[in-house]
Amino acid sequence: MSRVARGASYTLGPAEVGAEARYAPAQDAIGGDDLYLGMRARVGIPATPWTVTASAGRSTGDVRDPVRAARLRPAGRYHDWSLGVQRITGPLTLGVTYTGTDIGDDGPAASPFAVRRHAGDRIAARVSLGF
Repeated sequence: MSRVARGASYTLGPAEVGAEARYAPAQDAIGGDDLYLGMRARVGIPATPWTVTASAGRSTGDVRDPVRAARLRPAGRYHDWSLGVQRITGPLTLGVTYTGTDIGDDGPAASPFAVRRHAGDRIAARVSLGF
């Protein structure tokens, strides 16, 4: 899939805010084109290993084939968001993030490619090791 992504971030002290735009031109595989606009923030809590993160975004685009477009946007467009906390100690990062979307898991899927039971709010935990 061909995709163009652009973003910008600004850091001031322990806070970082950013915005991004991702565009996928019209393609048969995705049933049209796709534009995702998002913003994000990350704030380190001073004198602690804790960081709070948040993000929000919106996906929309032209639909030429509703069955294929439903893989990306089952309702034609959607919003998503997240709120998380992570603990960074040396090379080890532990995190918990709540994510959500306004794509409902009720009703029939508009496409055999759209699995709505995976939509909705979720909590995810992660561990990463960097070196």
